[in-house]
Amino acid sequence: MSTKLSRANGFTIVELLVVVGILGVILGLLLPALSSAREASRNMASQSNIRQITNGLIAFSVGHKDEVISSNTRRSFNAGGDVGQVTCKAWVEASPGNIYTSDEGTQFELPSALSEGYAAPYLDNGGYQRSDATDGGIYKSPLDNSGRIRSYSLNGAVGRVPDVGFMEVLEDLDLGERYAPARSMAHVKIPGRTMYVIPEAMSYCGNPVQYNIHGFIVNFFDPIWIDAPAFWAKDGINLSFLDGHTEFHFWANRHIDGFVQTTPTYFGGEDFDYIKSIMMPELEHLIGADGG
Repeated sequence: MSTKLSRANGFTIVELLVVVGILGVILGLLLPALSSAREASRNMASQSNIRQITNGLIAFSVGHKDEVISSNTRRSFNAGGDVGQVTCKAWVEASPGNIYTSDEGTQFELPSALSEGYAAPYLDNGGYQRSDATDGGIYKSPLDNSGRIRSYSLNGAVGRVPDVGFMEVLEDLDLGERYAPARSMAHVKIPGRTMYVIPEAMSYCGNPVQYNIHGFIVNFFDPIWIDAPAFWAKDGINLSFLDGHTEFHFWANRHIDGFVQTTPTYFGGEDFDYIKSIMMPELEHLIGADGG
């Protein structure tokens, strides 16, 4: 009488290890693709935010006799020096009452800073609801991992009352604030080349704030960043223009993020020259943006 040996149905340890190894290889191949797809999706959502904000700001101009909304983030403030007291239709109202200061001294914008800005009524249908603005709505980029509720700034060179830094540029050129070249849509000579909305990095220079003050501005006379663009997207940045279109600008210097953040004076380069040239292109021959 013979006995036939048999084993229970199932995998041996070796077979299980082979299967686990194969799954690991597959996951290793898929994860980078999934990560890239996720980042691409967030980048598209950020571009959509910028487009909706831009459309809302253009609607503001239509409803205010062609006036371009101010890039400042306070309706009234003292800019000091020769500028003095400033009053404007600021797109964001980050007044002291709309700012929270933490125990560590860090300042954050409250939702009321967004809801009380002149832009808010024109952005309600674009995904931002004044009654529920705790996450910033379309003011907050899905690529922005900071604790702030606003990721975007406006070109400081546009608006009936532009950023204080650009007011000083106008004075230096003997133009004066009253002759701001983008005080109304009709005065913008090249709207398709004039930047409007830009994702801005957290404030630099050691400022203990979690929000960006006033418009986005660079030094128009020296190759120095004053404000810095956000570098969330690896290859470039989403921008919008006064004619309403958006574009993705690919960085010429793929290491610009570390360069700007680690260089105290943020010296420029090809990317700096590009951003500078689209802030107010019709003045580029006066401010040297064209290299002249």
